[in-house]
Amino acid sequence: MEINERIRMLMDCKHLTQKELANLSGITEASMSKYLSGERTPRIDVIVNLANALGVTTDELIGNDIEDD
Repeated sequence: MEINERIRMLMDCKHLTQKELANLSGITEASMSKYLSGERTPRIDVIVNLANALGVTTDELIGNDIEDD
């Protein structure tokens, strides 16, 4: 699953709109739109802000889920 798909899935789970997530993450709604469409990939600082706003780790957001043995 690509990062834009993960962001969209987490937004849906948290019942957040694109505008709300943009505000929580400190980015513009236009940038959020580009991230969600897959037109742009967020920089690491944006990934950190998105993860914090969505209540997940950066690893979870980018798809590096680490499972315990």
